[in-house]
Amino acid sequence: MDRQRVSNRRGKRSREEILEAASRIMGQRGYAATPLSVVSNEIGLA
Repeated sequence: MDRQRVSNRRGKRSREEILEAASRIMGQRGYAATPLSVVSNEIGLA
């Protein structure tokens, strides 16, 4: 498998994880009370 496909797959997975975490947290806290740092901490990026 070439690097481009692996990279795209990882990117898509990461994007999905970010969107799911953001949606869940915003549902609990609201949009204005959800900084990106909270989302990144939730998925282990920070």
